[in-house]
Amino acid sequence: MAEGSTISRLGLLGALLRPRLVRFGLLIWGALVSYDTLCSQLGLPTIREVWGMSGALLSWWGWLLVLQAILVYALFEYVRTQGVQLSIGKPASGGIDSRIEKLEALASAGALKTPEKPKEPEPKPDMQLTAVIVRLYSYWGGAPAEENLKPGFYYQMNLKLIDAINLEGLHVWGRLGQMALVEIEPHYLSQSVIDHRKGEIIVGDDFEPTVYRDLYFNQREIDRIWPRKSTTDA
Repeated sequence: MAEGSTISRLGLLGALLRPRLVRFGLLIWGALVSYDTLCSQLGLPTIREVWGMSGALLSWWGWLLVLQAILVYALFEYVRTQGVQLSIGKPASGGIDSRIEKLEALASAGALKTPEKPKEPEPKPDMQLTAVIVRLYSYWGGAPAEENLKPGFYYQMNLKLIDAINLEGLHVWGRLGQMALVEIEPHYLSQSVIDHRKGEIIVGDDFEPTVYRDLYFNQREIDRIWPRKSTTDA
């Protein structure tokens, strides 16, 4: 443990001294400090005497400030070079961070969006009420003769229609007088009465009834509730 920490410290020191300007500055600093300190003992002229200065070149704390400036510059260079190495040597794949970045890129590009289901076409009035009644008759073996009608047969047929309209969400279109065909609002249909023999539907209350005639349905919705019977089924 101690040996590893010593090696790491030596590696850090080597990284700090790697810039050429730092090594040159420390060399000049060491030479000047050593000469200025030992010149009096060796009988050599001091730096201030060589440069013709009357006072001391720098005090001892001044040389320490110069050393501190060199070390600060070395630290800045070390941090800058480490940042460049990390940005260049960043792995392109592998690791949780890179996977998250890939997923975010895919999501922003729309690759992870769930495919939307194809929208069903808007229902259109393409099946008249008479065709719907014929379809219902096929489920009772065809249109019965008047003399064979059971009591309440037409009433039950009307109930089948109005229940399908409200419970199955059938779209209904009708005409007011000579006006254009319009879709009857669903909340009106919940309070409606249909008479398939007259081909009309009455919505509203007894005081202000609204009568729609020339009724139309959507064939796709009718096929969903009462599928067309084949000849073998008949």
